[in-house]
Amino acid sequence: MNNSTTILKGEVVEAVYQEQKVAEYNGNPFIESLPPLMEPIEVAKKIRNIPEISDEDKSQSTGVRSHMIQRISEFVEPMTNHLKIESKLGTIIRKGYLARNPMEISFLERIRILNNISNDLLKKESSEENYVKKFEGLRSTADAFPVIGVSGMGKTTAVEKLLLMYPQVIIHSKYEDKSVNLTQIVWLKIDCPYDGSLNTLCKNFFKAVDDILGTRYFEKNVYSTRSVSLLLQQMSIVASLHGVGVLCIDEIQHLVNNKENDTMLNFFVTLANTVGIPLVLIGTPQAEQLFGNLRQARRGSSMGTVKWSNMEEDSREWKMFLEDLWKLQYLKNYTQLNAKLSHAFYDECQGITAIAVNLFRLIQTNALLQNMEEITVSLIRQTAKDELYLVQPKIEALRSRDFKKIIQYDDISLDYRDVTSKIDLKLIDTIQKKYQYDIDQFEDEKCNICDRVTHELTKLDIFEMVAQIEIKEIARKEVQTNPKSTYEELMRSTLINLMKINDDRKNKRTIEKVASKERLIKNAEKELLEIYERGIKEKKDLCEILENRGFIKNPLQEFPF
Repeated sequence: MNNSTTILKGEVVEAVYQEQKVAEYNGNPFIESLPPLMEPIEVAKKIRNIPEISDEDKSQSTGVRSHMIQRISEFVEPMTNHLKIESKLGTIIRKGYLARNPMEISFLERIRILNNISNDLLKKESSEENYVKKFEGLRSTADAFPVIGVSGMGKTTAVEKLLLMYPQVIIHSKYEDKSVNLTQIVWLKIDCPYDGSLNTLCKNFFKAVDDILGTRYFEKNVYSTRSVSLLLQQMSIVASLHGVGVLCIDEIQHLVNNKENDTMLNFFVTLANTVGIPLVLIGTPQAEQLFGNLRQARRGSSMGTVKWSNMEEDSREWKMFLEDLWKLQYLKNYTQLNAKLSHAFYDECQGITAIAVNLFRLIQTNALLQNMEEITVSLIRQTAKDELYLVQPKIEALRSRDFKKIIQYDDISLDYRDVTSKIDLKLIDTIQKKYQYDIDQFEDEKCNICDRVTHELTKLDIFEMVAQIEIKEIARKEVQTNPKSTYEELMRSTLINLMKINDDRKNKRTIEKVASKERLIKNAEKELLEIYERGIKEKKDLCEILENRGFIKNPLQEFPF
């Protein structure tokens, strides 16, 4: 066992129960003892961390300021993905407790079943099929979601900061005048072993629980003769006994090249599906390969997926991030951000937050070493070249937008995982053989699919308001927007778009017809009023005037006898 494993620890608190605004959350001490639900603006304020810089700080000596500059590393800018993760995290914790109410008999029944399965495993009388059958009748409300992101975007930091907004351990002693003796673990975060070993994962789990609660589960459960199956079972029992609200597994990409990956993923699915423990799986883009199995993909992302790519230069998020980061200047002459500086800075970090923050810190450190008191484009370029040479190949790959270069790096190629999983990088130039067509052929195939979709939809003859050339153009856009979609998926999405366009145009035409009719009526009313006033004024017969103006016909001509 690696005793150097770092365990994320949070607060330990006594339970304080609060009435819940969501009706189904009431009556469950595991939920009522959690902090109140937060609004997005509250989450953003708690995430945001911008170190303050005073005029006095800027007046300090070069040596002192070189140390103050290190505070820049603490900079955190709230982003959309922070809010997404917080929302999903808060939901799966509370929803997961709905079927695990310690005041209901099913809570103890679940633990009893787990204990029985452990005894069966010791006697070698259990199987996966029997394992699942024994949980029949006990519902699970647990969900899961993966956080898949480019290295350096702060996905692990984000999850950790959001977890720490909850107490980690809640001690229950009395609930509604009833004696309760429960120690609830709201969240637990462990790393997937580098070798993807199930045995090591179990050990990490027991060690984490022992470090948090002061228990001896590791000593009781981990010894050389105990099988992995039994360790996993004991892990399930401990998680259920302490009402683990969510189990976060970081670095799951370590499973990709491990023969046990299916076993471990199936165990994760079982944790959620039968034991009822919600999961958050965190990893780099390489981890997307793990969800090829339908069962694993469905349960592993039942709450959707958070994908965290590097920011685009023209995105609103990048501009907000850079504007706040740029305020952290310890140099005596404040450098205003302009288009040239902004572009140079983005070009050297490619919108990866960790690299951006580190680069801005290094730029100012180098400025002080060179007796400079301002930031320049040349300083940005030189600092990146000298200080970030280890990540330069990745930055160059992202800068190039060339997928052949990007897919060489598993931790940054978020949008190319379907390619990476099938390509032998040593044979990158033979990609045509791997996929049976090169880029030009790929374009031809898209055209063929486009023509096929257009032909089939035109044959339907149901789009009276859409011309055939428009159908082809809409199909072409669908193919370009969703190049990975199957023919059936493209047919469906194009059909939906066409139906919407057709219906919108029909509605517009109906509205225009009604408006035209209303205009005609209004004009007729105006003209009739004029005729009436004229008849009164000139003392003429109104029927004669109306007949002359075409409003009515002579009755003898209209109905001849």
